[in-house]
Amino acid sequence: MKDDLFNETVDVRNDFWEKIGKKDPYVLTHLINPAFRGGPRWPAIRQAFVKIETPNSVILASDGLSDPFDDVEEPNQGFSLECYLESDDPALRKNIAELDQTWQFQLLYKLHKTLLSMEV
Repeated sequence: MKDDLFNETVDVRNDFWEKIGKKDPYVLTHLINPAFRGGPRWPAIRQAFVKIETPNSVILASDGLSDPFDDVEEPNQGFSLECYLESDDPALRKNIAELDQTWQFQLLYKLHKTLLSMEV
């Protein structure tokens, strides 16, 4: 049941992005998950970011904040959100692996990290 919800969530998110633009088949992620070093934990521990190219812009988005929490028995949608940033900067139209040092990605990363550190 959990795997079904996880897969359905990923499929819905990917379908949404494909309606907006061309989603890069690769993700931007950490070599070692920050949650293993005391950093913020995402719902299913999978921490990633995606790139979507539209004719006029590039969108960078978190990919996993809406994954179901893997340590909760009842069905859920994680934090029920994803963070994204859209920019028309042509410098973002490059390999996703090269985007981690752009100011746009750094801003998105800082935003998601701030959201995860907030007490609710």
